[in-house]
Amino acid sequence: MINRSFGVFPVKKSVLLATVFALQLPMLACAQQPVASGLSSDVPLSVWGIELKRVNNQLIRVLRHNMEIEPKIVIERIATPDLTLLEKLEVTGFEYGDEKYTFADSQGAFLESLEIDDQAVHFAIEFYFNQGGSALLNCSVRIEADKLVQQECFSQ
Repeated sequence: MINRSFGVFPVKKSVLLATVFALQLPMLACAQQPVASGLSSDVPLSVWGIELKRVNNQLIRVLRHNMEIEPKIVIERIATPDLTLLEKLEVTGFEYGDEKYTFADSQGAFLESLEIDDQAVHFAIEFYFNQGGSALLNCSVRIEADKLVQQECFSQ
């Protein structure tokens, strides 16, 4: 018997039902897990990527937002093992010389790269100025035992 919904290869009805049932078991098990009321994810829909690394007995989580929808990068310091949020730093722009520039008030800002090492969060942003032109900026946020320290951005 050929199952026309697949349209490519013959499938016996008993094999198809067994496969569907086996695939449903994990979903049923997940659906029965108790969920504590009042908990929320705290990860907005504009986030398209999350980076996570353990540094100095804490977790560093970086939320990579879609820069066209929500132009910012969020860096969080989280205590372990209880996963308490210790600090949150939102990067929405940068200072270059005496000028302050924001990602939202530009022709475009695009996150080109992101890396977390044992001392800092490093990222590169392609920034398009309103008056024309662009710059590739390399920025770092230093990770210390008790705080995040934002450093300057440097143009390549």
